[in-house]
Amino acid sequence: MLTIQHRIVEEIIAHALQEDPRECCGILAGKDNLISRIFKLTNIQKDPDRYEMDPKEQIQTFEEIERLNLELLGIYHSHPHSPPYPSPLDIMRAFYPTIAFFIISLLDREKPELRSFEIVKKKVKEKKYRVIP
Repeated sequence: MLTIQHRIVEEIIAHALQEDPRECCGILAGKDNLISRIFKLTNIQKDPDRYEMDPKEQIQTFEEIERLNLELLGIYHSHPHSPPYPSPLDIMRAFYPTIAFFIISLLDREKPELRSFEIVKKKVKEKKYRVIP
């Protein structure tokens, strides 16, 4: 089971709230199914209900993950105005079948909801995770 540090969850929430009403996006890394590092990337998409990671930042992040001897474990983005479930575009752009796709919904800004999914060959399956201190 995938595990994520509580401080990472808090950073995802803060990033989503900071970027609202636009979607935020980023990459999650770690080792042995423990997410211990967050990389907040710039959303270059002009449409507020879509995200596209800055390609230059994405390459730099992948290089940093390799340099730190970590693994790509997840990608996250926010849904400021919709539930935390992959949109048809999210499903179409799920290019990494071995990682978790985290979506943070801000429908209730007082209690943001974070869910994780596995997306393989356009099939969506919720992926359970646990949060540790």
